[in-house]
Amino acid sequence: MIPKPFLQIANNNNSIVQRLSQEYDMDGAYLLDGFDEMVTGVFVNAEGEASFVYDAAGIVDHMVVKHGLELKDAWDHFYYDIQGYSLGKRSPLFNYENEIARWD
Repeated sequence: MIPKPFLQIANNNNSIVQRLSQEYDMDGAYLLDGFDEMVTGVFVNAEGEASFVYDAAGIVDHMVVKHGLELKDAWDHFYYDIQGYSLGKRSPLFNYENEIARWD
């Protein structure tokens, strides 16, 4: 039997960060400034520590629409300056639409 991942996918709404912070111990987890609407859920590791999970394409779309970046430049910025920046084991995680698995 394959174990279910510790990934909780939530419906995106304006208060998702507050709601997830009430449901999980998010003290010490990193929150990306200006990208609250792109939070899709929480990942809890084997040690019980939670990290925010973001929609990678949503972050890139936000940079294109709000900051006027070209799509290629936005993806470059995302890969090198956001996803590529390690903040330790509580670093934010990123999902991609084609990587989301639904577990029933």
